[in-house]
Amino acid sequence: MIVDFIYDVATPNGYLAHKVIPEFEKRTNTSFNYIPCLAGGIFKLTNNTPPLIANADVKNKSDYFFVEMNRWIKKHKIDQFKIILIFLKILYLFKGEQLLLKSLIS
Repeated sequence: MIVDFIYDVATPNGYLAHKVIPEFEKRTNTSFNYIPCLAGGIFKLTNNTPPLIANADVKNKSDYFFVEMNRWIKKHKIDQFKIILIFLKILYLFKGEQLLLKSLIS
């Protein structure tokens, strides 16, 4: 069986999924067809927002995202992964921008 894996390695989930595919292929006798994409472009075309930004105001939501990510990393013994600091800085700036806009509108 061949599975199309549409991914954006600039996203943490895309990268982490990619790291476990080789073992999955061996275990299941499956092949993956890698199809790169730009998740940001897909979000824009579908008038959607990335989950961490869309849920920025939901208490504990982004914290839980990182709890789950760490569980995945431990479960699959991924030892060479670091959150790209610029990604977190952009998220922080966006959250700050949202708070600033809310205070200006209120």
